[in-house]
Amino acid sequence: MRQGNQRQSAGDSSTQIQGQTVVVYQGVTEDRAAEIAEYKAKQVIEKFGLDGRAIAHARISSFDEQLVAEFATKGLLETFRDPGFQILLNRAQLQAASTEDQADHELITKLLVGRASQRQKTVHLAVSRAVETVDSLDDETLTGLTLLWYTLNTQPATTDPLMSLKFRDNAYGKLLQTAPLPSGTRWLDDLDLLGLMNCDFSQARYLKNLESLAIERRPGLFGRGLAADEAKHIQDRLRDIDRDLASLLTPHSLIPGQFRLNVVGKESCQELADSHQLPRDRREKLEEIFEICGIGTVDQKARDKATELIEGMPNYSTVRAWFNEFNTSIDVRITAAGVAIAYSNANRFIDVDGLGTLAEVLDKRK
Repeated sequence: MRQGNQRQSAGDSSTQIQGQTVVVYQGVTEDRAAEIAEYKAKQVIEKFGLDGRAIAHARISSFDEQLVAEFATKGLLETFRDPGFQILLNRAQLQAASTEDQADHELITKLLVGRASQRQKTVHLAVSRAVETVDSLDDETLTGLTLLWYTLNTQPATTDPLMSLKFRDNAYGKLLQTAPLPSGTRWLDDLDLLGLMNCDFSQARYLKNLESLAIERRPGLFGRGLAADEAKHIQDRLRDIDRDLASLLTPHSLIPGQFRLNVVGKESCQELADSHQLPRDRREKLEEIFEICGIGTVDQKARDKATELIEGMPNYSTVRAWFNEFNTSIDVRITAAGVAIAYSNANRFIDVDGLGTLAEVLDKRK
């Protein structure tokens, strides 16, 4: 309840009750969100000396305009009412004031969108820490972190081996446009110091090469090929278990003239059995078919063909050469804050919807 002629917030309406003005809340509009951002910005700007305030004001104003517009587009303006978000907004504005790079402002905006879209505490903690490090990352280190996360912690949704490689090559191409790739391993040290990555240089463990990561994580895509007669026999057995399972047989796009089960790996057997509600005896028959088809074991012909294709793909081969220069020197684990930055930065260039929400990606991180 407000007395007299105190300023009314944009998006609210008022009515008179016994001479007093009662403000009726109607939701946060873009104007109201801009007012909140401006109010919080004044608190940040006061932290700077007189000579720096004009620069800080210009940078924060540009950032706030971008932030409010993005939140309006995503339907997230109500978040500006949350005190917890307002605290984070102050930190973000402080970071925005420290850099005139619009790419940094865009990245911080994406981070805040991720935080506003999800209520999980893990996301909030990760984003809060990530926001504080953005101004410490140069373009090459940010690109390296993004590509390393994308390589280690994501995989294409398609279950066709050839399409999965092409999809990856296309995504790598978009991510490579951001900045040159970092060289050596110093940038990994920097990420470790910032708390965005845990690095182990002991060589007790190290990363597999890129082609092995791409192939061995989804062995069902790169399993042995089935000749036409064997494929027909397997298809008949699948049909006996459940008519719909016969459609699992598909041409092997890496081995012309042969076929494969259209599955990712051994875990697909349990998933299929559950989804089709198979009784125990039919589950065992399905497991037997998986064993016969060698699901879970990478076929050497398929591996060689996949490696040959990777070497011939311009973007994939570039990332492969870069990654394989340091993979045997280190083992890494990207922290929650590092994942938040990499995911949000990738979101500037590629569609990350297929990878899941930030909360889901954080749950699946290695």
